[in-house]
Amino acid sequence: MTFYVQTPLTVMISALNKISFFFRNKFNKNTEYWYSNFDNVRSKREIRKSVFSKILNKRLIKENIELKIAVLCHLYYFDLWPEFKKYLRNIKVPFDLYVNLVEGSASFQTLIKVRQQIMLLYPNATIIISDNRGLDIGGTLSLISIIADKNIEYDLFLKIHTKKSFESTTKKVGNKWRRELLNSLLGSPRIVKGILTLFKENPRLGMLGSKTWHIKAADNYYFAVSSNESGIKSLCSQLNINENIELLEFFGGTMFWIDAKTLLNKLKGSNINLIINNLEVGYFNADHESTLTHSLERIFGLLILNAKKEIVSI
Repeated sequence: MTFYVQTPLTVMISALNKISFFFRNKFNKNTEYWYSNFDNVRSKREIRKSVFSKILNKRLIKENIELKIAVLCHLYYFDLWPEFKKYLRNIKVPFDLYVNLVEGSASFQTLIKVRQQIMLLYPNATIIISDNRGLDIGGTLSLISIIADKNIEYDLFLKIHTKKSFESTTKKVGNKWRRELLNSLLGSPRIVKGILTLFKENPRLGMLGSKTWHIKAADNYYFAVSSNESGIKSLCSQLNINENIELLEFFGGTMFWIDAKTLLNKLKGSNINLIINNLEVGYFNADHESTLTHSLERIFGLLILNAKKEIVSI
């Protein structure tokens, strides 16, 4: 057996190395150190196979699926609309499209032109322009507020947004992150049909997202909850969520399919507009601070678990 004796010098060197590592990774925007926490980004073929593995038998995939679907799209980076419309074409069943454009992301005239481009393809789409508040979470809540006010009932919501993350990581990672999320949810007509089949055949399924970005507090509490513990607990109290925070699960990047009735039933009991008005304004990168926006990002999974439904990743 070998014993290692730490001298004051070795202790100091070890401490300096840890401090250096912390600040290097905290302030260097070009670092990709955290990306290694996740699996390698998968191909559409791998994602399709993982969908099939959940269904167990390819013959179970339904061609005609009667589910009322709403796509909630936060379109801050409107230049990504050509990419997003290609993904939306993979949904071969009827759906309602709700789009949130963001005030200040471009001139008002440009936003009107973007709106016209969307309406050419989806003439019945609901398109709003909201304040730049709460990032994609705020935009999505604004869309949900409209649906709640009109008492429109849906079976499923698909939450997507134009994620780039250039400020919090690199351009390369931001693009890979967005496309992995979109490929998992909308990568091909077969992937979409498989996902809809899963929801149709399993009434207990409440939320589905990318396996690559499925983050669980049970695996790494600090990484999943981080500094947002107080904010998450406050929201749990406000929304009457009794689920243990140690069981928290969410999808990094906040794109997923989710049971719309479960989500609306919980949010209808709260003042959605009050939550929106309290969200942080503009872009921010606050990985080491508690924010209402990032706390809300982590709440969606707890809403599902609290309703005794399952969260599945593919």
